[in-house]
Amino acid sequence: MPRPTLLFIATRLPSFVRCCRRFFASDSFENSAEEEIYSTLLRRYAEKSDSYHGRGIHAKFVKGSLPFSLFLRNHLLNMYVKCGDLVNGLLLFEEMPEKNVVSWSAVIAGLVQHGCPNEALSLFCRMHRDGTTKPNEFTLVSTLHACSLVENLTQAYQLYSFIVRLGFESNIFLLNAFLTALIRHGELAGALEVFENYRTKDIVSWNAMMAGFLQFSFADVPKFWYRMICEGSCSACQIWLWC
Repeated sequence: MPRPTLLFIATRLPSFVRCCRRFFASDSFENSAEEEIYSTLLRRYAEKSDSYHGRGIHAKFVKGSLPFSLFLRNHLLNMYVKCGDLVNGLLLFEEMPEKNVVSWSAVIAGLVQHGCPNEALSLFCRMHRDGTTKPNEFTLVSTLHACSLVENLTQAYQLYSFIVRLGFESNIFLLNAFLTALIRHGELAGALEVFENYRTKDIVSWNAMMAGFLQFSFADVPKFWYRMICEGSCSACQIWLWC
């Protein structure tokens, strides 16, 4: 007997869940079980870049044969953008009656990942204008990455000011993303100023600065290397020695 596919199993799960519901006599059990099952399937399809089977689950949502909560809409949205199916992803996003920070972040990250940084920045501006959803660090990291991929660095500085107003200025992930954006635009002096103001530095911070010196100020590499050793960034030094 051939091994059943995930889609085969998924089509038969509602019957199983209904049997469990009769056993447990709980509507909440049915809903939570179905959501967990289909969210797991959608995560698997996203990992495998399998939007074909993901669209099959979407069709069941549209037909009304499955509960279509915000939780599952976000998983479906995440599946589309990770598979690079931005057309269906954006259509779903625009049709969503309710959006939260996960919805916005998924689309912004997907646009950046698949080479559409300007569109990602436009969507972030729209999110900000909308005012109903506050960005989190994941939204901001993706948006800073978009800033590093466009020609104009003005938006990166504006976004960093916004990050400071939100109180995220000590978030190492956001600082590293801003640092990377500056270095990619050749703003080594500005990047160094940001780096010096770090309260804590991690391996990503040191490596980003070393890459900047190697590209834009090779003569300063030995001095910066010595500083890495003296300040105890052994892991960063080991990586550069290995390279």
